[in-house]
Amino acid sequence: LGFRLALRQISLPPTDLSFSQGFKIARMLKDINTDSTSLPLTNFVSYKGEVYFYADNHTQGAELWKTNGTNDGTVMVKDIHSGFDGSFPLHFKEFNGMLYFSAWSNDGVELWKTDGTSNGTVMVKDIYTGTGIENSSYPEHFTEFNGSLYFSAANANDNWSRNLWKTDGTSEGTILVKDLPGGLGILDNNFDSKPYGFNILHNELFFGYFGTLWKTNGTSVGTVEVHSD
Repeated sequence: LGFRLALRQISLPPTDLSFSQGFKIARMLKDINTDSTSLPLTNFVSYKGEVYFYADNHTQGAELWKTNGTNDGTVMVKDIHSGFDGSFPLHFKEFNGMLYFSAWSNDGVELWKTDGTSNGTVMVKDIYTGTGIENSSYPEHFTEFNGSLYFSAANANDNWSRNLWKTDGTSEGTILVKDLPGGLGILDNNFDSKPYGFNILHNELFFGYFGTLWKTNGTSVGTVEVHSD
């Protein structure tokens, strides 16, 4: 078997979903991947009474799965990136009744959402246009604010830096809020070189960028660096 995961802190032999009830010994819920080199299950999030995560079944790669706590109810939601590589869905965030996340497909790593069904699992927008992993927006740090979902992402005009974006859940409503100055947020993977650490205060959204404090009211002109004076 591959790795097993328990919902309690219990030592288990080496990816498959396990759980424990009370103080009973954890048992496997489903053997998703019978291969000994499978990836560990990770990125668990609760949505619509089920638990969503990504798992690798050794056929379709790391894809979006969900479970209702039963063997039969533990299923792949969608094979987003067909083939062995998988889509590696990450950064789950519920917003307006849908579950948003980043995922890798033929269009690169882009913004996706799901209602829990295969047909309802779709790309919101190809922000960094083009095919292949090199044409990816890498959306992350999802935060709901004033009826929109804010996040950091890059597009083809950003010179590989990540800027402040927001979405209302539609392609047309997924827009760049502010083109922030400088940065190589994707290439150097520097945490500071992309908007991060979002927090809401006094109806404004605060975030860090390149070691400085910024805030936004959701408009370009209202997205400014915070100065001590």
